[in-house]
Amino acid sequence: MARKSNNEAMVINTVIGAGTEFVGDLITKDTTKIDGTIRGNIQSEGIIIIGTNGHVEGNINAAEVRIAGMIKGDMTAENRIEILSSAHIEGNI
Repeated sequence: MARKSNNEAMVINTVIGAGTEFVGDLITKDTTKIDGTIRGNIQSEGIIIIGTNGHVEGNINAAEVRIAGMIKGDMTAENRIEILSSAHIEGNI
């Protein structure tokens, strides 16, 4: 489980696991973690977490984005975008 703050645990509702490839646009309202590959755009009212092995080829628009993996596309976030040292981004923020 990921951490939301020092005192709260974040609930991850959807996981795209390692070894999984999703082709098409993903629309979600909840927290989603991506450890596999998505080839398409992502729209979320929640948090999008790109794990260290996660790959996204498409644009992301979410309330919050946390990146440890690779993204080829543009990102917009209502609240914040967190980029970890392992992240590789080719696109606009």
